Amino acid sequence: MPSASPTHNHHHVNAALLAMTIVAVMVMAVPQALSALGRRGLDKLLLVHSSQKDMGTLLQRLAFENPKILPVYGSSELTRPEPNRVDQFFANAPTGFKVCPVGAAGNTTLMMAQKLAAQGSTLNDRKLVMMLSCSWFRREAIPADNYKGGFSIAQAMKIMLDGELDPDIRRRLAERMLDYPETLKDQPALAACVRQAARPAGGFAAWLIASQRSMLYFQHTSLAIEDDLGTLMSIGGIGGTGEVEPVLKIATSDPFSWDQILADAEKYAHPPYGKPADPKDYVRKSAPGTRDRSFIDGFGHDSYKEWSDFELLLDTLKCLHAKPLIIAIPLDGPYEDAAGTTHEALYYYYNRLEKLCAARGFPLQHFPDHDKDKVFVIDHGAHLTGKGWLYVNHLLDDFYHDRLPSKVKSTNNP
Repeated sequence: MPSASPTHNHHHVNAALLAMTIVAVMVMAVPQALSALGRRGLDKLLLVHSSQKDMGTLLQRLAFENPKILPVYGSSELTRPEPNRVDQFFANAPTGFKVCPVGAAGNTTLMMAQKLAAQGSTLNDRKLVMMLSCSWFRREAIPADNYKGGFSIAQAMKIMLDGELDPDIRRRLAERMLDYPETLKDQPALAACVRQAARPAGGFAAWLIASQRSMLYFQHTSLAIEDDLGTLMSIGGIGGTGEVEPVLKIATSDPFSWDQILADAEKYAHPPYGKPADPKDYVRKSAPGTRDRSFIDGFGHDSYKEWSDFELLLDTLKCLHAKPLIIAIPLDGPYEDAAGTTHEALYYYYNRLEKLCAARGFPLQHFPDHDKDKVFVIDHGAHLTGKGWLYVNHLLDDFYHDRLPSKVKSTNNP
């Protein structure tokens, strides 16, 4: 068989060089161009809950880069239709800022840690809000399906490639990723880098990992361009995120007054805005204290992964020099009391959270003034009512404007 002519080979080389040049130009130019477009169209996407925002990196980065936006990370409370929900309450920036909600049902502190670690130095000196659900801390581990649904390959790749990320944070994140191998089975380069980050190896293995990192870099670049293009399509209404959901009832006053808004907060937990729990749920079923041991045991297992995941989240925020406010959605105090749980046992959960936050200088709020409020939360502590959201929104307003009540601030807060 005749060999290929030098001219033929020359054309192949030129074509390859041209292709590499085009890719290089896209890598350098596309993100900057789309970031500028993203800033102009970000307002439109703030009200839309989408996987584009949760699983990508561009929209979250743009939110952190905009001083008029407060990112809020949470779970199903951010998507459940309730009056005064944070994204819709601040949609028109009634007090000078908007919020960017990130998260959906099934999200936990581990997913939050991954999303934030993927943002890296973008978090430096930036405020953000983390919302916690008590249900996460009452189970042994995150169900595999939940984790798989919230796991982002693009964010995981960014964590593995970020040379500025603290190695210990990367190691701890990698160890947790290995607990869910199903999410890595179709990503050999990512899986190899995750294993190396979790359990560093030398010699030939280290050389092999270096070659895998090169492959991972190109894969991540491709996903980053895809993220940029997907965001652009969403901004242009070409596809992706769908229609903005209907605006729920929002408490207002003219002129804007928190005193007046909060004075009417109770009505947003009752028809036609909301539906309180059945009064039968608050009829005493057990003598005070009879449920204390089981209640504490439900939160007290050190083997439960959520506690170490929460510490990982806090340490990630600390290492990235972020300024978070941690909000624990309150338990339903009257319901727990009727079931035989005393106030002292109830506060085992809050105090444990508070201790972990205070050790890192982060403020925690769990609204102790509403311990006996039957219409602050629904589903007995899983979600906020329209009334509960108003108090959360008030807190966020104080946090954004540096008016956080002193009782919320940690004594170790810098």
